[in-house]
Amino acid sequence: MTALYLNLVIDRYDGQGNPYVAGGGTLTPSTEMPDPADRMLVGQAPVPFAFHASGLPAPKVVSTDSVGPQPNGWTWNLAYDSKVPGSPAAASYYLPAGPVAFTATNASPCVVTWAPTASTWPRRGWWGTSRTRSSPP
Repeated sequence: MTALYLNLVIDRYDGQGNPYVAGGGTLTPSTEMPDPADRMLVGQAPVPFAFHASGLPAPKVVSTDSVGPQPNGWTWNLAYDSKVPGSPAAASYYLPAGPVAFTATNASPCVVTWAPTASTWPRRGWWGTSRTRSSPP
């Protein structure tokens, strides 16, 4: 499989620095994407996530710079449900797998940290993203 997958940590906080614990939302590809190399079709089915007290949601999604899915230049659309405090605005953004400079710890589990660049920063109304990479299934 040529598609690369990442886990997007949805790290939204209230005015006191507490992570959201109510509501959720969806991540939806901006277009349906044929992937001829892998003989599959990546549909526009939403990938749901939920905020909860046990930790920040980190849905697994295909990277926007994967070789297989076409066309290039597609984005992930993020929408929140009505239970999320403050009614955050929807956003559309790129989520590339790389290349980008990063730091990885020698721990178990390994922690990878990197900063968004101009090409990875969202296109509308989104702040506070962290990303972690997971191996393809």
